[in-house]
Amino acid sequence: MPDLGRRGGGILALAGCLVVVLGVASNAFGAESDAPALPQNGPTPVLAPVSLSGPPKPTPAGLAKVLLPALSARALGPNATISVVDPENGTTLFDRGGSTSLPPASTAKLLTAAATSTALGADSQIATRVVQGSAPDQVVLVGGGDPLLEVAPSSNAASATDFAKPRASLKELAVSTAKSLKSAAGEMPATIHVSYDTSLFTGPQTAPSWPSSYVTANIVAPITPLMVNGGRIGLSVVSNPAAYAAKQFAAQLAAQGITVAPTQSAQAAPPNAAQLAQVVSPPISEVVMQTLTYSDNTAAEVLAHLAGRAVVGNASFSGGADATIKVLNQLGISTSGVTLVDGSGLSRDDAVPASVLAQLMSTVARQGNAQIWAAQSGTPIAGLTGTLAVQFAEPSNRAGRGVVRAKTGTLSGLTTLAGTVADTDGALLAFAIMAPHAGPNTAAEAARNRVASLLATCGCR
Repeated sequence: MPDLGRRGGGILALAGCLVVVLGVASNAFGAESDAPALPQNGPTPVLAPVSLSGPPKPTPAGLAKVLLPALSARALGPNATISVVDPENGTTLFDRGGSTSLPPASTAKLLTAAATSTALGADSQIATRVVQGSAPDQVVLVGGGDPLLEVAPSSNAASATDFAKPRASLKELAVSTAKSLKSAAGEMPATIHVSYDTSLFTGPQTAPSWPSSYVTANIVAPITPLMVNGGRIGLSVVSNPAAYAAKQFAAQLAAQGITVAPTQSAQAAPPNAAQLAQVVSPPISEVVMQTLTYSDNTAAEVLAHLAGRAVVGNASFSGGADATIKVLNQLGISTSGVTLVDGSGLSRDDAVPASVLAQLMSTVARQGNAQIWAAQSGTPIAGLTGTLAVQFAEPSNRAGRGVVRAKTGTLSGLTTLAGTVADTDGALLAFAIMAPHAGPNTAAEAARNRVASLLATCGCR
């Protein structure tokens, strides 16, 4: 089955460290018996020069000695691959089969995150609009591709507090629309007819290689630029997310005292239609972080479509794939061996070498451009957040808790992990592990996580 932080925190964390350090010093000096001797006259002290080369790096031989036995674990099956990269300069430190193209599963979302952040900009926002229809009694709800749009402001802790900006809601949009209708010149029509426009996206709503069971099993919703609550009612995917969103908007508009026709129809908005109201999503960076942290398949596909529109003018599955490859090339990452047919990694027709994933995380870690930082900030922290919250609990991989930060990937018989880790010497490493013939998911994930934990603890020199 598919596996289904914030920027600015660094300054706060640094400030917190300074408070702690100063607090320790104050306590030490406060005890007279622990007070240091007063300084005496003597030669001017000279501090040792600061090293600019960073901590010592693992060696290929050291990494091979530790990693090869772990990669041979039965749960990972034959032909598990790995690539380990030094983010300081992009040098490959260790590679076993890293150029082999394999299904990436949900680690493909890292590619989508980098492409979307680069194409749209980390601070950009997605607008959902209501415009005047072709007749005075018509309004059109226009989907802009906000995968986090809600019916009403959520009281759910995850959506309310995980990120800095609140999600947009149809309730907010209906309140603004009602105000515009009531304040318009002339007599307001007795009944308002609601239509909805999904023309932003083109092509099929599901990837051609997906089994139909992906939708019926509630793994992913049909991909459309207009949806609410992730295209779901509770945990169940709705068959027509746009129509459902329009129905919910009509209900919210009626709650504002507007008489609304009982049915809604799909209809493109008139060219240059007057805007009545709009709501905007959180910044793209926060949408990306949410997508990665919780491995949201539907949100990843919507983001890929938006990247496709921005980069190649094609908001579709194929456009998203083309845009992602183009952005990777712009970042200086080789796309040899990369085949993409979706943005979530649900398709087994996707193929990505471990070396590409590791190079991407290396580029993200050293801020390959000013927009892609969310592709690092959104990756789950081992044992603490997102899809890794309940992993890294076994004795064999517990050392990775809080140290490994990585995106998981799981399909039946396949497991992947790509991210970054700091080793015992403080060296930051980017890595990708791919096991295409793995055993049962739980055992395979534990074995995969052990490999990442060994990177955190070995030093490997």
